[in-house]
Amino acid sequence: MPRNSALRRYLSRPVLNSALTKDCGRDVLLVEVLPVADGQRFSLRFEHVDPRWPAGVWFAVDGELLVAGARSPQMVIWTHTAPPVIEIEIVSAADGLLRLYNIWDSGRGVKPHESQAATSGMLKRERDDGCLEYRCNDFGLEPKFDRLLFVLCRETDEQ
Repeated sequence: MPRNSALRRYLSRPVLNSALTKDCGRDVLLVEVLPVADGQRFSLRFEHVDPRWPAGVWFAVDGELLVAGARSPQMVIWTHTAPPVIEIEIVSAADGLLRLYNIWDSGRGVKPHESQAATSGMLKRERDDGCLEYRCNDFGLEPKFDRLLFVLCRETDEQ
C-alpha cells in the first residue's frame, strides 16, 4: 500500500485553532495527532451530540485502519450511524501517528462533510480513567464546545 506523504508532511503534530486558543486561554485543537503503534486498538464512544445536525470524527493514519471490518487509511465515523462503542485498530501506521478531528453536516451541501471552520475545534482533557475526552465546536460566533462530546480510550492487554 502506498504511503501518504501528505499526512507525514503536514500533520506530524497537533494543529491549533490559534484564534480560539487565544480567546479561550487554552489549546483548541483543529487536528489532534496521537502516537500509535501497529496493532494498537482504541474504543470510541459518543457521549453527546447536539441534535441540530449529524456530527462525527475523521480518523487517518499513514497506513491502514480497521473499523467494523472495513480497512482504509481514513475513516469517518458518524454519531447517528455508530454503535454505542466503536473499535478502531491501527493495522499499520508508517509514521506512528493517528490524526483525528471533529466533523459535521449542517445540510449546506458541503460534501462529504464539514470541518476546520474558523470557530471549530476540540478541547481535550485526559480523564481519570486514562481516556481522552474531546468537547467539540463546529461553527458559530460564540463557541461553547457542546456540539459533540466523544471519548477515545487506548485499549490495553489488561482490558
